[in-house]
Amino acid sequence: MKRSPKLSLALALVSAFVLLSISSCGNKRFELEGRTYGVQCYWTGGPNDFSPKVTFNVDGTVSHRDDSTSSITGNWSSSEQTVTWTLDNPPKNTRFRGTFDKKRMDGNVEDDLGATAIFQGLIE
Repeated sequence: MKRSPKLSLALALVSAFVLLSISSCGNKRFELEGRTYGVQCYWTGGPNDFSPKVTFNVDGTVSHRDDSTSSITGNWSSSEQTVTWTLDNPPKNTRFRGTFDKKRMDGNVEDDLGATAIFQGLIE
């Protein structure tokens, strides 16, 4: 029994579509909105390292809570797998920039007083 070329082409196209659909399910972009990360920050000059909980709110604001403060707020944005956020904590006004995925994030910190740090964190 011989298949017609049109039937073979149709089966090939359907198979390719199914395979592409299945493989694209695992490549969904991970969003930070509404997620909380436990972050550890290590200042270059030490010894005031801290470990805040950082929540990326849906409205573009960030909530930053650690042992020494009740909460500091700021703003965040992301593009692809890069996130930036700033904290409104004068006179420091701290800025974070790093990369993230669905499990972790890491990057650099700097403030208006010239201090620098690195950070790493895990999703909670």
